[in-house]
Amino acid sequence: MRLSGLTLSITVTFVLVLCGSLALGLFVTVVFWQRSLVHAEEARVQFALSQITRDLAAGSRPGEPVSVERLQRFVDDKVLLLDGLSYFDGKKCVSFPGPECDGAVERVVRSCALTQQQSCVSRDSVWAAVSPGVKTLVVARPFDLVGGAGGSLAAVVEMEPIYSAFRREIKMVGVYVAVNIIIFTVIGLYRMISLVVRPIERMVKVSETYSVAEGARFSGMDTGSEFSRLSMALNSMLLRIELDREELRRTVSSLAWANEELRKTQREMVQAEKYAAVGRLSAGLAHEIGNPLGIVQGYVELLRQADLAIGDRRQFAERALRELGRIDRLICRLLDFARTRPRRKELFGVQKVFEELQDMFAAQARRLGFELTFEAGDQVHVLGDRDGIKQVLLNCLLNSFDAVETAGRGGGGRVSVSASVEAETDGGEYVSIIISDNGIGLDGGEAPLLFEPFYTTKGPGKGTGLGLSVSRAIIEAHGGTMELTGVKGSGAQVIIELPVAGDDEHQPGDSRDGAATPSRH
Repeated sequence: MRLSGLTLSITVTFVLVLCGSLALGLFVTVVFWQRSLVHAEEARVQFALSQITRDLAAGSRPGEPVSVERLQRFVDDKVLLLDGLSYFDGKKCVSFPGPECDGAVERVVRSCALTQQQSCVSRDSVWAAVSPGVKTLVVARPFDLVGGAGGSLAAVVEMEPIYSAFRREIKMVGVYVAVNIIIFTVIGLYRMISLVVRPIERMVKVSETYSVAEGARFSGMDTGSEFSRLSMALNSMLLRIELDREELRRTVSSLAWANEELRKTQREMVQAEKYAAVGRLSAGLAHEIGNPLGIVQGYVELLRQADLAIGDRRQFAERALRELGRIDRLICRLLDFARTRPRRKELFGVQKVFEELQDMFAAQARRLGFELTFEAGDQVHVLGDRDGIKQVLLNCLLNSFDAVETAGRGGGGRVSVSASVEAETDGGEYVSIIISDNGIGLDGGEAPLLFEPFYTTKGPGKGTGLGLSVSRAIIEAHGGTMELTGVKGSGAQVIIELPVAGDDEHQPGDSRDGAATPSRH
């Protein structure tokens, strides 16, 4: 029979428990058996001492000590079976064999003579019957000498012969215990396998071969047993699993249908947004290009008049050319909007760009009475298209100047630009550029629309609505972000965040062509 893990564990446990219980029983048996042997031998020796004391008392005269020869006669008696005698008359101790009393024996006879009580001392251990060592029994009995003096007599008996016979009996008991262990182990193991292991194996087999199509169930257990209750619980669990599985199938099917509907709706919304974007773009183009074209068409019609004066003809031609230049600039802005990938990437210091912008706007700021400030450290560097970043900052400054001028701040106008390296939550760094002003500000709902192409809050002819959209596209092409915040009447703030250039990047002045850095998260 092959022993599985559970069967082996049950067998080992059963054998250990059985051996432990029988060993404990054997230990108790040995202890009490040895004690009964000692008590029986003590009673025999006490009886022998009573006979000896009567003989000694009858054959002694007053004051006459007991001789060693008389003690030897009793020791040599084959009926008494004594290994030694010690006599104490209140003064000295006489012993046979040996000229003097053994120290332990003398203490026993002296104590017995003093207390006039029987005493028994066994110089054995608990396991004396099965272990080597000194194995003797000393029994003392008091008696009255002739003349009224008190004395005592002690007998010494070697217990080894008795223990030898006891060990032979113990061996037979050990064989009996071993046979019992084998028999009861086989019987107990067979019952444990029948009651526990085989039902578990059947349940494991059913679990391994379970199939939804076949509908296998746990059965065949004894009615009323714990395994029968477990089988019913497992069958109930399987039924609940099947019900949950069907419910899960229905839920998955419903979710698949809902996801398909969501994807369909998303495609429709994306398509609608595309149509709306195309519509806004078309409307903006029609407005921005249609107006100059209408003006040019009008001037061309005037130029066709034969009687038109030379001065008027020249004036109308110049005006038509200005409108055509306006259309040309619009087309250039559209091309910039479509071409947002950095043309050249180089490592440059933001402070240098700020100095160039300050030179460009210083005269205008003095003329309008605005306060214009730039603040950036020498360690703030950006890897990207220097001209593109400069164009973004230029667009933002133009918008800020227009907003402050429109608000009528006069000498109280303020425009500030700052750049710094900030730390991210994940341990990285980024360059933050902030352009703030105290202009007319903006409504909360206007911020997202200002980045749409052709959306502008300026008057006709003052803006194309492409500046912020182009700027944001340039920043995102560098892997950065651009946001616009503000409060109506309190100014606005443009926040630009760009990936920082580390020490291991190219040194200033180096350039390379390539794709934009991935967006910073």
